[in-house]
Amino acid sequence: MKKRLIALLLCALMVLPAALSSCRKTGDDVSEEESSAVSSAEESKPAQSAEPSSAPVEESSEEPSEEEVSYERGTVAYSEMVYERPDFEAINAKIAEGEDLLEKSEITEQEMYDFFDDLTNMLIDAITQDSLLQIKQSVDTTDTDMQAESELISEELGNCKKDYFQFANRLLDSEKYSEKVFEDYTEADKQDIRDAANSMDEEYVQLQKRLTELENKYNDADSIVIDYKGTQMSIGDIEDKYGTSEYYKAFNAATGEIYLEIVDIYKKMAQKYGAEDVVGYIYDKSYHRDYTKDDIQRMYDYVKQYIVPLFTKFYPSVSSFYYGAGDYNNVWAHEKTVKKYLESINPKMLEAFNYMKKYGLYIYGDKAEMREGAYTTILYTYDTPIIFHKFSGGYDNLQTFIHEFGHFYEFYTYGDEATAQLDIDEIHSQANELLFLPVYEEIFGEAACKKITRYQLFLSMYSLIQTCVFAEFETRAFEGVYNSVEELNELFSEIAKEYSMERRLSSTIWSQVHHFFLYPHYYISYGTSIIPSLQIYAESVKDRANAIHIYNEVVAHSDADTPFLVVLAESGLKDPFTEETFKEIYDMLVEAFPKK
Repeated sequence: MKKRLIALLLCALMVLPAALSSCRKTGDDVSEEESSAVSSAEESKPAQSAEPSSAPVEESSEEPSEEEVSYERGTVAYSEMVYERPDFEAINAKIAEGEDLLEKSEITEQEMYDFFDDLTNMLIDAITQDSLLQIKQSVDTTDTDMQAESELISEELGNCKKDYFQFANRLLDSEKYSEKVFEDYTEADKQDIRDAANSMDEEYVQLQKRLTELENKYNDADSIVIDYKGTQMSIGDIEDKYGTSEYYKAFNAATGEIYLEIVDIYKKMAQKYGAEDVVGYIYDKSYHRDYTKDDIQRMYDYVKQYIVPLFTKFYPSVSSFYYGAGDYNNVWAHEKTVKKYLESINPKMLEAFNYMKKYGLYIYGDKAEMREGAYTTILYTYDTPIIFHKFSGGYDNLQTFIHEFGHFYEFYTYGDEATAQLDIDEIHSQANELLFLPVYEEIFGEAACKKITRYQLFLSMYSLIQTCVFAEFETRAFEGVYNSVEELNELFSEIAKEYSMERRLSSTIWSQVHHFFLYPHYYISYGTSIIPSLQIYAESVKDRANAIHIYNEVVAHSDADTPFLVVLAESGLKDPFTEETFKEIYDMLVEAFPKK
């Protein structure tokens, strides 16, 4: 069993989609309008589009020959992937067979090793189908049949995992089979199996099922019906009839109640594992982080000391002047230029692009029913990475693709052996964005390139500050006791004020951040990764070749075993939680903007 897959199965609190790598961060636009402040972000060849009219421009290009291909990923096109409900009866029968074999103790150690490996692969196949269903749900969040199916899968898969861990725990206690079956497992892996077996009961399965229901409800929030001025109306209808301002008030009221229940569910799940510190437990078990909340607190302090004043200084001019240059097309309109850039970073990146194009592994469009934002995932059984991307307009369509392609390249390189740490994942994407900035001169001209570059650096400051606000909000929401949406709004306002963001982040904007609802405590990884990404960019200004070398070193060290801080050290990057690092980033940012 591959290491990353083992980690996913053993991580019982990992309620993220099993194959998820990243979601495009919010806050790519810093206008005063709430609607834009959190904006993020079926068939067409050669890439898979959610909107047939979005067909890419074809151009002649040679695919790499078999001799040039360094990695062998899956060869099934997305258009040929058909969702099939996992055969849960077969999985349950396999577990029952294993229990019988264990009791009789008649097979050899190697035969039990092979049996357990086959059973684990059956679960991985089920997880793959669940992930494929989630992709299809992203294309149409309003499909009620798929919503019902995802809730059914959540319950059935939860029951199978519960019985799987019970069986695995009994195997661990077996004098005959334990040593052979778990010869590749660490002591921590074995303890995780025991914890899961002791904690995952019927109540736990029902908690996970309810969590899926709440996630689906949030994804289709515009359909939620509330009492509005004495009339039962959907949130979407409120916007149509009363405008954006009233819409966001209604959205906050309805989804805030969802969030309160989600927080309560996570607390109950952590309690079943005997965890007193729910946030620390999620940091460890869900995200495998090797830094502490004390490290994060230092980051908060340095952001307030160095980044907030700089952001405040530049905001009046940059936010309006360096916005970009119009509504440009997607990656296919600039394919030759993009491919040249990818090859300049690493020829294997171009190889990955050609692979993506050949098998239609880029799903994109701008239909209203599509899920907001973008993400990259891998379907383990197919051994295939896929990008999902809802367009948001402007050059950001291209910028978002470059971001997500950093994740795609990692999965293309490592497959199921890729790192499970989001802090590393987001360096692949955010540093790729920053290294791409000089390419805009070739696409849009020198003047536009300068504007875009300064604006993207400005957004990096905004992203770092916003990450701290959001992460502090999540931590306090989970660690405190809040009984109403109004109390959460007050908490958010209090934290935003600490970062001088009260005029730019309204008290209700947190409810539009889908990470809080779908991937709790993910968001801090945008901050921890943007710091080394800015280090790479700073080096690129002085020595682009060396910056590219550092980026490739990060990718080269991004296997499932290497912790975040070790990857940084081995790649020649500095600790992101020191004042020295923040001073250097501060100096680079000051130098990047024109003197008045």
